[in-house]
Amino acid sequence: MNSQSIFNEVKVCFQDVLSENAAIELSLQILLWVKKTDVLPEKLRVDYARPKLDSRFVVEQLTEAMAHLSEAKRVGDSDVLFFPAPIRYQSVPTDRVQKSIAIAQSALQASQLHSFRLSLSEYQSAAIPTTADLLPSELAQLATGLADISPGTDVGCFYDYAGSFAQLATAAGGNAHLETPHQSNIPWLIRELAGVNFSIGFVNPLARNALSTSQKQRKFDKAIAPLPVGKVRDKKTIDGKWLSLLSRETSSKSLLAAVYALSQTREKLVLIVPSSLLSARGSEQKQRQTWLKNKQVQTVIELASGLLPRSNAQISILVLTAKGTADHVRFVDATTKRFVTRDKRQQARLTNVDQLLAIARSPLSEDPQISNVPVQQVLEQDSQLTVDRFVLSPLLKKAYSQLEQVSPGYQKVTLGSCVSFIRQSAPLTKTEGSATADAKEVRLSDFPEFGYLTIPNATLQINGQLVDSAMMRECCLHPYDIIMSIRGTTGKVAIASPHIPSPGLAGWLVNKSCLILRANQSIIDPIYLFMYLRSGIGQALLGQIVSGSTTPLIQLQSLKNLPVALPPLGSPQSLKATKIFERQVQLQEEIDFLSQEQSRLSKHYWGLDEPM
Repeated sequence: MNSQSIFNEVKVCFQDVLSENAAIELSLQILLWVKKTDVLPEKLRVDYARPKLDSRFVVEQLTEAMAHLSEAKRVGDSDVLFFPAPIRYQSVPTDRVQKSIAIAQSALQASQLHSFRLSLSEYQSAAIPTTADLLPSELAQLATGLADISPGTDVGCFYDYAGSFAQLATAAGGNAHLETPHQSNIPWLIRELAGVNFSIGFVNPLARNALSTSQKQRKFDKAIAPLPVGKVRDKKTIDGKWLSLLSRETSSKSLLAAVYALSQTREKLVLIVPSSLLSARGSEQKQRQTWLKNKQVQTVIELASGLLPRSNAQISILVLTAKGTADHVRFVDATTKRFVTRDKRQQARLTNVDQLLAIARSPLSEDPQISNVPVQQVLEQDSQLTVDRFVLSPLLKKAYSQLEQVSPGYQKVTLGSCVSFIRQSAPLTKTEGSATADAKEVRLSDFPEFGYLTIPNATLQINGQLVDSAMMRECCLHPYDIIMSIRGTTGKVAIASPHIPSPGLAGWLVNKSCLILRANQSIIDPIYLFMYLRSGIGQALLGQIVSGSTTPLIQLQSLKNLPVALPPLGSPQSLKATKIFERQVQLQEEIDFLSQEQSRLSKHYWGLDEPM
């Protein structure tokens, strides 16, 4: 059996009587106790304790054995010692403890505990959730490989709760230091079982006064960090020196941890990040802009969804260079079948890690799944670091190829140059302390497959004092307005009929998840633009600018820069779109009529409303 199988067999003994993390910790202690029993005093050895038919006694002996081992072998003055086992371990049935020891002893006799390597992908930090909570071993191998660790390299492994990176960094010859804010025996047990030397420190580096004057802040040649997620509840608890390094103040744990880790790195930092860090606006965008301007963004790898067991979190890898030598950013698409397999439950697994490392490292690679982009070009794209912006899918490549081959009469313009963008105005829906009125609200469900927008069923309560205001007139739909969904289900479009009710109380407003595109009809025919946006090319281009790991979103600035092939007004190309649309409207009306006729005929035969 391999290390993982042995560990799993021992853990099964405790799964239904202890929590997941407690079962993991007790299993590791049993394995270490058996492996190291020969170096213990006789009264602390397994064979002395095992015959006792009392789990309380056995666990007490186990605890003393662990404490003895931690005192006997310390990596450094600041190294941690073993924490006493919780009282709850003493309530584990004796036969379970005996069985787990027997499994471990069998593995020892078969020489299966000598080179013990374990990746705890199921270990979860109860204190601070991170992208490392459920980290598969292949992902740990990829991140460590990207750090390019050579013998003697000082490696910082931040937020490495289960020691996954510290083990791999040490195996590569590095001098690894594991740093985590969550006090646990897990890293110490992993280290002792693996028989490797890495130092361990428990500290929350972002907390005010976390480091005493006797503890010096360490800097490392290379560093690896699976970032924590969520928000800091009280910014006052954050050490001001880390806030001063930010481009804009934030409460994002991911961003704060990334800035901290970079400040402690001399050369290269490999981050496993929530994908939102690569596309979010506000503080995240400002920080990305700073890193890009400082030439510190080296590589971005997009990973497939479903890589983390029992989690839907979308993650990516971001490689930063502290020296500021990156003139180009390398974008790598690792979401395809070449690097991902899926089981029947659609759980993803990273494959061909060595091949992925090779193309991510090689500056000369011309692989179709990578793109080397000048820093200035990335800055011009709102400092967005999402891979699909720069590594084009076959569909997008075909779309751009067709745009390049349009007739000479077309102009290549941006969407922002030919439309106005109108959002629902917040004051319209603020109804506290004022009279209210009901207005029709257009939702995604009202978008027809063909033809003009249908009459909406939903209503929206608005401020009655603003019914006749300029704001209301602006936000209501006008004839030939285009409505686009920009949040959730993104990129869907509809067009308002020329006979839509006039703005005002009878007018139609759009849902907050939608945006109105009001065409400048002296530049572009709105029907042509609608047909362009809903075409294969338009949908491919819109798909490229979708961001957001949890809720898909189209950012307004990205939408403004969307390329549009613009024909002259009244040209055959523009009129062709109108003729196709009008034919679709005609066909839809015929389909609706025939559908109504079918329903009418059905009622004439044994219908409840018809006499027999």
